[in-house]
Amino acid sequence: MPRAAAAKKNPQLIRMAVERWEAQLAGAHEVLGAPDWQGGWHATEFPRRPVPDHLQDSDRRLEYRSPHRLALWTFSTPGAPAIELRADLGVATAADQWPGDARIVLCHGPADPEPTGPGWRL
Repeated sequence: MPRAAAAKKNPQLIRMAVERWEAQLAGAHEVLGAPDWQGGWHATEFPRRPVPDHLQDSDRRLEYRSPHRLALWTFSTPGAPAIELRADLGVATAADQWPGDARIVLCHGPADPEPTGPGWRL
C-alpha cells in the first residue's frame, strides 16, 4: 500500500485501503466462502482473534483504528488453520499527526497458537 504524502492525505489513504480490502475480501470469499466474522475497528462485537495475546489489545485497536477492517475464517476440521484478512493502519494514520500508511495483510496459522511456537504469520 502507498504511504500518504502529507498528514492531510490520510483520510484519502484510509478510503483507498478500505476499497482495496473490500476487493481482497471479495476474492477471499470466492475461495474460502463467507467469513465467520467481518467488520471494522469500532465494532462492539469485535472478535477475539486467534493470534498472540499482544495483538489482542482492544484499547490499542480503538486508539489507532487498526486493524481497520477484519475478516476471520475458522474451520471445524481438526488442525485446520484460522485465516485472517485485515486492513492495518500505521500508528499515526487515523490521528492525522504525520503522513500515514496502510497495508492489507492475509495471515493464517493454528487456531490455538503455541505461545512458544514459530508465530502466527506463517
